[in-house]
Amino acid sequence: MKDIIKEMHEPCLFKCGFRPAKSTFNYNKEGLCYCVSPNKGNGYYWVYAKENLFSISIQDYVLYDDLFLEYKQPTYIGINYYDSISKKELQPYKQFNKSCIRGHISNNDLYRAIYHRNIPVHSVGIEIMPEFYENYLDIKYPGEFKNPQFAFNSINDINDFSELIFVFRQIRNFRGTGAAAKMYYESKVFEAFSLIIEKNRSFTKKKILTSQDSHFLSLVHDYIEDNFIYDIKLDTLAEIALMGKTKLKYIFKETYKCTITQYIQDMRISYAEYLLVNSSLIIREISRAVGYNHVGYFSELFKRKTGLLPTQYRKLTKCNIGL
Repeated sequence: MKDIIKEMHEPCLFKCGFRPAKSTFNYNKEGLCYCVSPNKGNGYYWVYAKENLFSISIQDYVLYDDLFLEYKQPTYIGINYYDSISKKELQPYKQFNKSCIRGHISNNDLYRAIYHRNIPVHSVGIEIMPEFYENYLDIKYPGEFKNPQFAFNSINDINDFSELIFVFRQIRNFRGTGAAAKMYYESKVFEAFSLIIEKNRSFTKKKILTSQDSHFLSLVHDYIEDNFIYDIKLDTLAEIALMGKTKLKYIFKETYKCTITQYIQDMRISYAEYLLVNSSLIIREISRAVGYNHVGYFSELFKRKTGLLPTQYRKLTKCNIGL
């Protein structure tokens, strides 16, 4: 990637109704600032980039209407701290909460998300390009970081990572310029990267699964992936896992950070989102297609997961795709 801002940030920003601002306002003048179009919202998006290696972004804005965003992401790994957010990523489904840290990995994926109206978005993020973690980092520390994607993927919904939160707050408040700013931002990317790697190591040390348990849990996971639209019994999953139901429920939650029921629901809602956008099936047919015979319960659960009723979701996505 030759220009991170023009190739990665601006395509997304312009889809969301942002435009270049005349100044950086209360942000560091070493970066670039974008403002929301007055008819779409209020606030700013600031970004600083170092060559083709990394970027740092700050989001401070509110949107007046729900926004469905869909755009092709480049390959990168990222980490964000959200002070305030009302957002849901789709495929796979992820609901964002305030005061949490989120890791993100993209392999040239199609990114789809819903931003909800009238809820301020306040966050600080670091986006790291393959040129940084595959080349630049390997020159400095040969062979030390073979696959950092795993470490970033493990940092999700964490709100007790005070060291990393402090780094993000330092980034937000920094106002140095020139060479001092370049050195500072690079050092903070390295600091955040090292904290994430070390955090992942501590997670690994706490691993409770034996290799056999891990194997059978993966079989349970694959079975759910293939059969989530059907009525899956816990007894069946326990038989597949060759373990008791209590143990299965415990290690499933420890591994996937949700209960088996929640995981099945998320799979069903994610599939329903796909059908709402990509098919002409009516809501009742979609409800049955994802495993719910009662359309009222399906609609209630869908709204609980996405913030919108199925009809609202279909209307919003149909209106915004292609913007």
